[in-house]
Amino acid sequence: YVTIPQIIDDRVLTLLPKRPRLVIGWNASLTAHDKSWTEYDIMLSSHPFCMDSSIKLGAKRCEYFYPGFPEEFNDNYNSKSYYNDVAFSGYWTGTHVYRNNILRNLLLDFKHTKYNLAYYLSFMPDAPEYPPEILEINRGSIWGKAMFRALSASKIVLNAYTDLDNGPQNISPNMRQMETTGSGALLLTQASPNLAAFFEPGKEVETFADYNELKEKTLFYLNHEKERQDIAQAGQRACITRYNLRLRAEAFMNCVHRHLRIGAIPGDSLVRILQTSDAQTIPFEIQQKIIELAAYGPDDARESILPYCRHLAPERLMGLNFASAKQSLAEGDTATAMELLKEELEFWPQNDPARELLSKLYCLPQ
Repeated sequence: YVTIPQIIDDRVLTLLPKRPRLVIGWNASLTAHDKSWTEYDIMLSSHPFCMDSSIKLGAKRCEYFYPGFPEEFNDNYNSKSYYNDVAFSGYWTGTHVYRNNILRNLLLDFKHTKYNLAYYLSFMPDAPEYPPEILEINRGSIWGKAMFRALSASKIVLNAYTDLDNGPQNISPNMRQMETTGSGALLLTQASPNLAAFFEPGKEVETFADYNELKEKTLFYLNHEKERQDIAQAGQRACITRYNLRLRAEAFMNCVHRHLRIGAIPGDSLVRILQTSDAQTIPFEIQQKIIELAAYGPDDARESILPYCRHLAPERLMGLNFASAKQSLAEGDTATAMELLKEELEFWPQNDPARELLSKLYCLPQ
């Protein structure tokens, strides 16, 4: 599993003396067009633009995947006091024009107030000219545990997205959304159409559509401590409950197992077992294989299986509500599909294909 395929590309992978059964990569950034990823069996990403570019660079297939947060945070990194009112940690680059501007504007507007702004910036070679006021306030880049502690000691942490050739890429989640909510700060993030597939806006995180709304909400939550803490605490519970590293590891292994089992599920046999037996009397392991076929197999398998599964418990079988949601979509019922996906993810937050589908449905014109 390679987290830097921009460096470890085909030129490196073809030198392996023995090729693994699976070569998997992670792509969540811009990649040079001269890279070749034909040696990658799967490229993981949470961003449609990166998934498309991965296929163009030769990856055999893409799977939806997103980052997580360590459950042990409160025991190891949690700050006991605040020393930042507003914070941002990340890069200052030429592909973050919108984000650079709001960071600078907020700094100028808050310069003569009582509020403390802390920017932990790393300047990249492609960055535009650094405004002197940004250089003055910059505390230097921080990562890992030091970053967790700094975010935890901040009342509000800002988030905004990359600008690419076709406009702002405001698709959730990015890593900062997980880091901020998991650290217990109030996440004030640029609005994205699919954010509700991960966090409930206004209850677990707060959003802004433009700079004026960002400034207004920053001032509001700095002056309303209870409201800020309520959202920050709800966001932290959501992150650590739904996106902890144990569940994200399960999601990763689910992806691996799905790939290794492609073409190996005896679909006809499973359907015959279901058609000749009471579904509730079938051994649990076989039930799960049947539901897996309904959820991830061809449409005709799903249509053959679901009529026999009405009395099975979706809280025991990962993918049952997901398969039903796909069937509702096939029948043109988007609203029911979304409710089924939400229920699936309440039971099984590690079901990434269900999260991906819900995310896509939120991005549809409402």
